[in-house]
Amino acid sequence: MKDIVVQALTEEEVKKVFKEEFAKELIEETGWWFSDGRILIIDQKNELENAKVMIHEVVEYIVEMILGLSHKDAHEIANAVEREFEILIKAKGVVSNEEVSCKERKLGS
Repeated sequence: MKDIVVQALTEEEVKKVFKEEFAKELIEETGWWFSDGRILIIDQKNELENAKVMIHEVVEYIVEMILGLSHKDAHEIANAVEREFEILIKAKGVVSNEEVSCKERKLGS
């Protein structure tokens, strides 16, 4: 399996790194995965939202690129996992910045 690397960028950083049209799309989407395992998320200034986007993009990448399901199926599964994560994490009261942090991470090898 390829390494999966997740990086959170601000909107300003995205605008500096990517061409204007793609930067707009990336900001609107809030997250994007690349076939090489890089996953970018746009910093939402809310750690729970950042975590949800990160989980969504990682699950979508794994389901589509590694397990070979369609993008539609991958998106559907990622939405379900993201919703369940939010329900469980809120039930545990884990919503503070100290408890849910989203920095650049290497998630697998």
